[in-house]
Amino acid sequence: MIRIWGDFNALGRKQGEFFVPIGLDPEPDIVRQGERLRDGLHLIVDDGSYEAEAFLFQAEGRWYARIVPGTGRDKLE
Repeated sequence: MIRIWGDFNALGRKQGEFFVPIGLDPEPDIVRQGERLRDGLHLIVDDGSYEAEAFLFQAEGRWYARIVPGTGRDKLE
């Protein structure tokens, strides 16, 4: 599964769903992993110490990841 950095410290909530911004231009990271940037892409958001499954979406010219409930977990090093 595609893994991309996201800022869980900037976790937001709208209409009962949680989302995180994933950076100004995630396209190079997505393409490098063999996928194309698109709404609905299923991926793992990772900030180095925590991760969760999510679906990509764009709003107001910025990319976000909508967190799948119950998938968040601390990363084991």
